[in-house]
Amino acid sequence: VQAAEMNMQGKTTRDESMASNVEWILSQFSADTKIILWAHNGHISKGQEQNSVYKPMGKYLDYKYGKQMVNFGFAFGEGNYTARGSKGLTAYGTSLPQPGSYEYVFRRTGVPNFIFDLREISRSPLSNWLNSSMYFRSIGSVAMDYAFYNTVLPDEFDVIIYFDKTTPSKLLIQTNKE
Repeated sequence: VQAAEMNMQGKTTRDESMASNVEWILSQFSADTKIILWAHNGHISKGQEQNSVYKPMGKYLDYKYGKQMVNFGFAFGEGNYTARGSKGLTAYGTSLPQPGSYEYVFRRTGVPNFIFDLREISRSPLSNWLNSSMYFRSIGSVAMDYAFYNTVLPDEFDVIIYFDKTTPSKLLIQTNKE
């Protein structure tokens, strides 16, 4: 039903359906049950662009669970990732982060991998740069030459996990052997 409604004007969206499914799963267990949910940054985000009708799953879940929920976004400096594109489902390279992007600042720290908790740090006067609009990478299932968009990172995520270098996932190839 949810899949059919996603194609109907004025009905639920994919992200709204995903959030409803998470709520249903949690409702099947005791109130102190915790869940770890893994999805693309664009789905996990608690942000919503102004004047946009798109609302990510993370925004719906934030309305429902507030401070009970902690969302983690991922960022990286360089490397490859698996996606669908002009070469089919395979590994694609990505552009380096440019000045004016969060990843550029993260890379300049010289720390190759880290977890950055934005919940407390973003309140410090020394972190005003975090609360200004900068570019942030968003790569999903479709290969892109340039994947940066403007955002205020603490508006979208509570925590950022940064890897300086990434490698593509390994595809499991199904073969028909008789």
